[in-house]
Amino acid sequence: MKQKEFFEGIRQQEKELLKEFDGSKPVNEIELFLFTEQIIGSDGELTKQALDDIMSRSQEQYKYGKELLNPVIISSCPEEKLRPALRKSMARKLVKNKAERKRQLILSLVCFLAGVLLLALGSIFNPERIAVLYEIVLVISWVFVWTAVEMFFFERQKSQFKKYRIIALADAEIKVKTKN
Repeated sequence: MKQKEFFEGIRQQEKELLKEFDGSKPVNEIELFLFTEQIIGSDGELTKQALDDIMSRSQEQYKYGKELLNPVIISSCPEEKLRPALRKSMARKLVKNKAERKRQLILSLVCFLAGVLLLALGSIFNPERIAVLYEIVLVISWVFVWTAVEMFFFERQKSQFKKYRIIALADAEIKVKTKN
């Protein structure tokens, strides 16, 4: 009975909090504050510190997918200077991300083929004569197959989410404010 009352209390608190939401700020909007000393480097891109700051602050918001795609960057740098630097930096990040996804695909295919070949090789061995060697080859082959599956389905998914975040940040709304 106490458990039911507990959950009823939580539901009531949720309803009260939802009544307080005024809708003035979109739910999917995140604010990223960028107030470092030097924002734009001599190469016309964001400095490493500024880029790392934006990427790390946005990572938590985009951790679970692409549903939060409305970032707002708040900075003291004028938009006409920040926009080209931001797009140039994000373009470089996107190229690196694409290369990483391609590397993951190739590596996962190589690992999968190596695992299948080792499984085939293990089936050639006569388990009665060389049982230890057969077991070793079997375990190694499954490790290769699992590595391929993990890389293809999990690591590439993370890279895909990172791609969405990079694209969203490249087109982020920029608001100019002085540091308070």
